[in-house]
Amino acid sequence: MTASRRTPPLAARARRRMQGVGLVETMVGILIGMIVILVVYNILSVSENYRRATVGASDAQINGLLTQLVAGRDAGNGGAGFTVSGDDLDNCKFNEAGQDIRNPAVTPWDALDAAVRPIPLLIKEGGNAWTSDSFISMFGGGSHVMWPVDLTVPFPAIAGALITVQSPNGFTVPTPTITTPYWGVIMSNESAGPNVGRCKMIKVVAATVADAAGKVGLTQDASTATSNAYTANGPARFLNLGPAGQATRILYEVDYKAPTYRGVLQTTDLLTTNALVTNPVTQNIVLMKVQYGVDTNADGFVDCWTAANNSNTCGDGKDYSVDGVRNMLLADLNRILAVRIGVVVRSDEPDLRLLTNPGDQTLKDEAKGILQATRPQPYLFNCSADTNAACQSRVKVPMGNGGGAANCGNNVICDYWRYRTYETVVPLRNAIFSATLP
Repeated sequence: MTASRRTPPLAARARRRMQGVGLVETMVGILIGMIVILVVYNILSVSENYRRATVGASDAQINGLLTQLVAGRDAGNGGAGFTVSGDDLDNCKFNEAGQDIRNPAVTPWDALDAAVRPIPLLIKEGGNAWTSDSFISMFGGGSHVMWPVDLTVPFPAIAGALITVQSPNGFTVPTPTITTPYWGVIMSNESAGPNVGRCKMIKVVAATVADAAGKVGLTQDASTATSNAYTANGPARFLNLGPAGQATRILYEVDYKAPTYRGVLQTTDLLTTNALVTNPVTQNIVLMKVQYGVDTNADGFVDCWTAANNSNTCGDGKDYSVDGVRNMLLADLNRILAVRIGVVVRSDEPDLRLLTNPGDQTLKDEAKGILQATRPQPYLFNCSADTNAACQSRVKVPMGNGGGAANCGNNVICDYWRYRTYETVVPLRNAIFSATLP
């Protein structure tokens, strides 16, 4: 007799068919997942905003410190290699065409002819509180002969001809070539005749070894060769500034203008042997102000800080604008003992949440320091008290509302961004040294 299979009850078969996930359970799971995603996204969003604020402040600090380092280094080098020759260069007043190189209508402040004046650092004011200043620092790199040497017989009776100088120990090390020329200033140094006060920047592309009489022949580059035939009435002199790349005339300026508002601190070497090239130094620099430190009573200490204008802040009756400094005598130039540089640095990105929803009070409470209504008024070159309006030559940085750099108008400090200010004082050591020479 065989065993028969028992058929499961109907209820058991129904329960077996209903095992698994139903529609309700699926919808509940989706809802839970969406809630988790929302919570995680919110956490990530908050974390990202704090991260961007921290990184932005860190980037601003790095950019500010880098600006101080680079600009301060070149400003401090101003005058190296030529301030000991200030008496000779102070006689340079005209180009070889007889035009006054101190006249801005004849020679722009950054032109090559203007480089023959004995000015270690020349500041051009922006004209208002929201426009950056710029400055040119010039220094030489001659390592062998760093003072003017006399031109000697045979004098170049033909313009652009070989220049013979008296230099028994040689003149340049290493020897200049077409690819690595040397910069220098040729000065007529004549007391009478058509060349009085005429000077020119030239490039030397070859130099002979000193002969038995201590004479060295210098070959001029055709692109900058002198157009004058010099004579023994002086005599004419030549100042070696060193090889291109070491003899430099660096222009510092901030590119922060419409329509891009790049906010880039950039340099241009005005003594390059090739076409002028602008090199970026650091970004997010929205304002740079530079001022002269002047010794008005000849005691060797800075007792006045003045902007590069003709406001006569120091009360000495001197004009410290570009044109005024270019026309100063050596004694007045030697009273400028230092410069101070102040910059305003902006964070790399704005707080996008506030930018898109400026009416959200919670967001405002989270970011009080980046709104015009809650941040303190910033100053450059300020005294100890923020309210000290008598602080000499301080700069009140314009501040206001705006939705990004392009909408700030004349306001340097603008809502939704984070800012830092940096200042440094740079002594013009080379000018100070030359001023103490007998």
